[in-house]
Amino acid sequence: MSPVRIALLAIVAVAILIRVAALVADPNPSDNAGLALNHGEMARNIVDHDRWFTVNLRAFALVGREQARRGELVDPSEVDFRAVDAHPRYQPMVLQPVGAGAVLAGLWFASGDEDYVYLQLLQIALDALMVVLVFWIALKLYDRPRAALVAAALYALFAPIVILTKIPHLDVWGVYFTIGIVALAVRAWQSERPLAWLVGMGVLTGLGLYFRPGVLLLPVALALAALPWIGWRRAVVAALVPLVAAAALAVPWTIRNYEEFDRFIPTRIGIGQNLWEGLGEIHNDFGALLDDRATARQVAREEPDLVYGTPEYDDYLRDKATDAIADHPGHFAEVVARRAFVTTVGLHNLSLPAGILEPLLFLLAVFVAVLTRRRYARQHLFLAAVPIATVLPYLVLHVEPRYVLPASFVYLLWVALGIDLALERRRLAAA
Repeated sequence: MSPVRIALLAIVAVAILIRVAALVADPNPSDNAGLALNHGEMARNIVDHDRWFTVNLRAFALVGREQARRGELVDPSEVDFRAVDAHPRYQPMVLQPVGAGAVLAGLWFASGDEDYVYLQLLQIALDALMVVLVFWIALKLYDRPRAALVAAALYALFAPIVILTKIPHLDVWGVYFTIGIVALAVRAWQSERPLAWLVGMGVLTGLGLYFRPGVLLLPVALALAALPWIGWRRAVVAALVPLVAAAALAVPWTIRNYEEFDRFIPTRIGIGQNLWEGLGEIHNDFGALLDDRATARQVAREEPDLVYGTPEYDDYLRDKATDAIADHPGHFAEVVARRAFVTTVGLHNLSLPAGILEPLLFLLAVFVAVLTRRRYARQHLFLAAVPIATVLPYLVLHVEPRYVLPASFVYLLWVALGIDLALERRRLAAA
């Protein structure tokens, strides 16, 4: 076995150990416990009641109260659901993507236990695979084994990803699908017969729609980034083939939504809620608040017949948001500017002072990319499409630092390239 492979295996082993240690230290994380509850309740209804893509609102409230009392994520196996299941209040799932809940249901079918740990362990295993893919992407794009190893090591040690891996929610899956799509795009880019790889991109993108619908922008952004070198004909093919394949995988869910709600909903609702609450990122005098519960109380006062998590609820908030944007365009411009700052030099997924590392990572990555733009113009432009496609939807709707994490591997890769080039320059100077 070559030294490079041995080093890569060692990095993967370290990545697994760090993530397992983080999980052991905090097996029931409170971060995003309310969002994880959506997936758990959906999975429980599949396993216990054979009711697919549905939540029992009474059970949801029961576990929510228990989680608030304990201050941590609560496994469904620890809760007595008999009373709420005897008089259920079912609601079809359409506000949250259903991918994580479906995976969780499969794991619970296999294990016989309704505990989140199975999904957490799966996420650790997948994140170890991402270490390998980050190495492979860096190696294929830059042909520098040391830079690829440094990139893999930086990903293995990157604290925001380590923390995210132990949370049984959709966010870390956005990282996985993004890296996987980019890896297939690199393979297609360098292949004389890219069709099969483009179809593979489409399949992965289609599956990703059930976790993070925003991944649909990635194939288009990557094709546009390659346009100067592959020409517009190949770029059109590189964008359309994955989109068609992804759309084919989304059709069953779109049909389900039409049958359930009698309207066209390609993936999920939530745009209205995100748009309205996103306006509350900055203080305003028209009532927008960045708070789900406060918004729900607001809607209850104004339209008491609307139910949270339904298309009608989301439509109402979308109309409020668009009216507010039309009446206060300056406020919207200020909010977008703030989001641009938060997703770049203001980025931090960790509490300060540790949170200063992500802004420094971004600035250093951009510095390396600018410094080496002539030598690696194609590769840099190709990778730059990833953070652009990742961040773009959130600039319009609402942003949280965790939403940017799927693009973080690009910054880690550029920093790794800079470290490798600096070491090379130092060696040459010493010689």
